[in-house]
Amino acid sequence: VSLFDAETLFKKHLDAGFDIIYVGFSSGISGSYENMKRLSDRLAQEYPERRIKAIDSLTACGSQGILTYVAAKAKKEGKSFDEVAETVERSVPNIQTLFLVDDLTLIRKGGRISKLEALMSSMLGIKPVLRLNEQGKIAQLDMSFGRKKSLKNIVEHFKRVVVIEDNDFINVGH
Repeated sequence: VSLFDAETLFKKHLDAGFDIIYVGFSSGISGSYENMKRLSDRLAQEYPERRIKAIDSLTACGSQGILTYVAAKAKKEGKSFDEVAETVERSVPNIQTLFLVDDLTLIRKGGRISKLEALMSSMLGIKPVLRLNEQGKIAQLDMSFGRKKSLKNIVEHFKRVVVIEDNDFINVGH
């Protein structure tokens, strides 16, 4: 989202009397959270009667959706603005984001692996299981030959670390 579009949307809601909690894409892989944080801080000065807070999700995509769900649920339970924000911030470390990539080109271009490593991985059919770590950065969790084995390793990882009873749902994206 461009800053202009975000500012236009935020101002529309602030002008209508709403407070805003923004759950941003991981600062570890994008500059968008920092941009939105600066925008939120500026708008907080411009709208002193309103509350606006940017939260770094340290994650992406569907996992951001889970944090948004957590915020909506807390709001529906009658929690205050600060309590909703605290609930989301406490939930951030509990989010697990794992993913596979078929092509390591973007990871190589981002400087995370060498050209030779990308080429060899592609030639050998190696599929790394990647995760967003505690700093919201891409890190390798596992490496397997073939997609099926990598998917199996993701399932095994979740069986080890996720307590099903502690979750309203688990999001699987494809």
